[in-house]
Amino acid sequence: MDLIDRLEDVMLVVGSFFGVSQAGMRSTRRTAQVHRSRCVAVYVADRISGATQAEIGAAFGRDPTIIAMYCRAVGRAAYENAEVARLLRELEQTMERRWTLP
Repeated sequence: MDLIDRLEDVMLVVGSFFGVSQAGMRSTRRTAQVHRSRCVAVYVADRISGATQAEIGAAFGRDPTIIAMYCRAVGRAAYENAEVARLLRELEQTMERRWTLP
């Protein structure tokens, strides 16, 4: 699975968890649901996809500085809230399982 496929897969899995389409992940919409899912997807992609923040930004239609801001915000939320940390671990494990299956 190449890098673009991995980023698309993160958008698909995280988006389906939050009820947001891949198009919604790339959109300029800033509703709470769309923004939250986009931030989480960016964080998960940054942690496990192997993509740079510039590559993630290109996939999500965002500037790399925005990607860095999303990652810091989600990382801080995970540090402060055990439930957020559990959700992120669960999503990361789901992605890793999908990518290791034949």
